[in-house]
Amino acid sequence: MTVFGTGILFYVNGTQVTIDDVDLDMTLLQYLRSTGLTGTKLGCGEGGCGACTVMVSTYNVDLGRPTHATANACLYPLYAMDGKHVVTVEGLGSAKHPHPVQQRIALLHGSQCGFCTPGFVMSLYTLLRNNPKPTELDIEECFDGNLCRCTGYRPILDAAKTFASDAWKAGANVGKDGIARAPETESKGCGIEGCCQTKKPFSLPDPARVNGVSEASECAKTSEDCCKGAKGSEGCCKTKDANWANVEKSEAVAKFRAYDATQEPIFPPFLARYVRGETESAEAQRRELHLRATQDDAQCTQVFRPLTLDSLLEIVTEHPTAKLVAGNSEVGVEIKFKRTQFATQVYVGDVPELRTVERCANGVEFGVNITLARFEHELRALSRELPEQSQCYAALLEALRFFAGNQIRNVATVAGNIATASPISDLNPVFLAAGSVLTLVSASGSRQVPISEFFLGYRRTALAPGEILHKVFVPHSRPREIVRAFKQAKRKDDDIAIVTCAMRVRVDDAGRVEEAAYAFGGMAPTTVLAKSVGAASVGSTWGDAALLGQLVAACHAELQLPYTVPGGMAEYRTALACSFVRKFWTLSCAALGSGDIEPQIVSEMEEDERTVSHGQQAYERVSDRAIVGHGVAHVSALQQTTGEARYIDDMPAVGAELHMALVPSAHPHAHVLKVDTAEALAMAGVKCVLTHEDVPGSNIWNIFHDEELLPSRT
Repeated sequence: MTVFGTGILFYVNGTQVTIDDVDLDMTLLQYLRSTGLTGTKLGCGEGGCGACTVMVSTYNVDLGRPTHATANACLYPLYAMDGKHVVTVEGLGSAKHPHPVQQRIALLHGSQCGFCTPGFVMSLYTLLRNNPKPTELDIEECFDGNLCRCTGYRPILDAAKTFASDAWKAGANVGKDGIARAPETESKGCGIEGCCQTKKPFSLPDPARVNGVSEASECAKTSEDCCKGAKGSEGCCKTKDANWANVEKSEAVAKFRAYDATQEPIFPPFLARYVRGETESAEAQRRELHLRATQDDAQCTQVFRPLTLDSLLEIVTEHPTAKLVAGNSEVGVEIKFKRTQFATQVYVGDVPELRTVERCANGVEFGVNITLARFEHELRALSRELPEQSQCYAALLEALRFFAGNQIRNVATVAGNIATASPISDLNPVFLAAGSVLTLVSASGSRQVPISEFFLGYRRTALAPGEILHKVFVPHSRPREIVRAFKQAKRKDDDIAIVTCAMRVRVDDAGRVEEAAYAFGGMAPTTVLAKSVGAASVGSTWGDAALLGQLVAACHAELQLPYTVPGGMAEYRTALACSFVRKFWTLSCAALGSGDIEPQIVSEMEEDERTVSHGQQAYERVSDRAIVGHGVAHVSALQQTTGEARYIDDMPAVGAELHMALVPSAHPHAHVLKVDTAEALAMAGVKCVLTHEDVPGSNIWNIFHDEELLPSRT
């Protein structure tokens, strides 16, 4: 008989936390803020802005070491924290003793309002914990789940890229000990970007050292113009029409503390033993969990946390309607914004049998509960090692390229993408076009189901009660086979698709199509195969111009949408699907050497590779003012980067504090005939209802003086 634990044990910033009475509706963010760690902010509440970013460290038994990943605390269930270590912005440093990440973002003006700043700090910090010597591109990519509405990102990236392995730090000289020093302590140059004594821009390696050997610089200027290595700025050739922003940037860089990755806090040793099951009998033991809510108004009444597949199957057999939760990126949004209630939940994130990766002769079986971040890592390895058989893996990477942000990909799973049966899934069209096969398992055994038979209707699947997803098999691609994935959304990154698709074609040596599959999302209640398009392809000569017209016509005829379709844009979505067929035709013909395809068209259809961004600030020297016109870090910068800055929502409630909420009209563009407050005033806790009559002074606002604060007009 399974002995369940009834509480959780985890660490916060190096301190052990034990909770015996877990609030099952509480997120990690709510818990952290309730304990006074208000540096982690609540922004969008659905994992899109990154203001709530924290680092969650987990001991990986297979690797024998901890792993670190960013996560959105606003979605992370508190009950899922057992055996984990969460680090918040307060755990890095303080305003008096900041971590180098916090100090550099503050000194190089990476915060303005500062609300999003802790999230940026934690994303960069986590990157450095995993990779102490990142490239500039690594740094830019680590921020893909963080939004800032003030800085325009340039100063954030300026500060972050000082940690890059391929960056020289804005003219400051960095010694062997890694410490940046003011220019006057060195013999070469004045510290201004582009000084003739260094002759290199700040974005290149320090020119004073090449492979560890000092190298003398010869001046590119004429003798009368050369600064001669003068100390200070006045004698430098760059002072004439100099960009003073670079001068002040180099002065700020000279104040940086050195970053030493070996001095970061270690993973709590007790927690490592706890996860491995090696704690003493008198110490806390890691067990499977059965947590019950004690609050009368709890939406979730019980949570199970199994540690083995057999235990999980026992639980879902006994509770066939229980909601399985892993990354909570879908379920959390449904609970928070759709008011969906899941009374019984099962956290499956700690079941190792669901995270396996097994290579077979003709493909790879992925445990469906691997995170999308690990899935991406495995796909990249397969693409490198099996270049001739990696078309399906490359297409999956294409689909993941613009999928959410790092924080979501670090927790969201393959199973979540498949089992939710979303009609606009990014990954399911690729699985469908590739001919993937799912392994479903229950207490009575397992069975294999082609993914083409898995989706039965809108949000309905072939999973029977008590049955779960176990593995997904993705086949190797074969010779002369092309697989591509495409997506169109309202923006490039981190957005819900309008239409997604994946297409596969295999031809023989004569160019005749042997197999073809065209899978679309956003064109039906489920991900669908356009069967008529596939039928028109098989047996035809790929590259024949007449065939393209037949494929587009078949696609247009089969994928028609009614004007009442959810999401609208019926004609546009059909046009998108047809354009994707044309795009696939062009790219695949070029890859196979079929047809007469112009290289320029191919080039224009391929996705542009994102390169490292560049930006520069420029202003003239202002000598007659102490502050105005100078690049001075604002007084709250270090408080913002360390989480010490207090915003209104960070302040604890005081006695008799009231909360206000706007009451919108239930009818748009309606005339307000009367406001009846009786029903509202009868509600428990309501003290008053404010109308336009209660507004002191003028009820009109905005620069045009044509809009009311509270409506009065009929």
